[in-house]
Amino acid sequence: MRFLKPYTQPTDPRWHGSHRHGPILLLPITFLIICIWALLIADTIYGKKLSDSYYAAYYRYLKTKDHSNMPNSPPVRWEGTDSDGVATFVCHAFIALIPDTIHLPVQHYLLHTTHLHPVFALCSSLVFALLWLASALLGTFVTMFSEYGYKEQNAWDELCKAEFSLQYVVVVIYFVYMGFAAAAVHKWRRGRRDVGAFESGVEVGLELARRSGKADESGEGRV
Repeated sequence: MRFLKPYTQPTDPRWHGSHRHGPILLLPITFLIICIWALLIADTIYGKKLSDSYYAAYYRYLKTKDHSNMPNSPPVRWEGTDSDGVATFVCHAFIALIPDTIHLPVQHYLLHTTHLHPVFALCSSLVFALLWLASALLGTFVTMFSEYGYKEQNAWDELCKAEFSLQYVVVVIYFVYMGFAAAAVHKWRRGRRDVGAFESGVEVGLELARRSGKADESGEGRV
């Protein structure tokens, strides 16, 4: 497919050689981020549903003092003084997911226009690998502390666990991508040194030729 050619056969000479397989890793990263978005939306909607059911029953209890139909405490609360729904969503989305949703299209565009510099790929892959690792670790701890063992909340826990498992996979892929980018940077820097040495050699050769020409002219003048 023509769309896949920049990923499988980059035309940018900086991505030729054994590290040419690096750019194709952008595709699984993009796919995983779409899946993470789907899981985040699902666990947010489900958590909000559990919270709404709980507070609806709680308000009925305040009126009737009948707690027989009170549901279990929700893992995430979207109402009340101890509301943590917004904080949980920020924890899930704003550490790495939203920044990488903005960053990845830039990587794809630069690759398709042959402007994806290995140094940019190396730096960005390191930054986002660390961001995803922080997001996954923090989200794992938050989910662990939100577990109550109830059947309804176990579904919420499973959604969160699936989301953060995919985040760990993204971390691994970014580190692999970083390895390919590091190899591309090494080759690019070596090529710059070779070009610099060649240009210096040409300059030295021209300078020697110029001096030799002057010496020949002065010798002929003395004769």
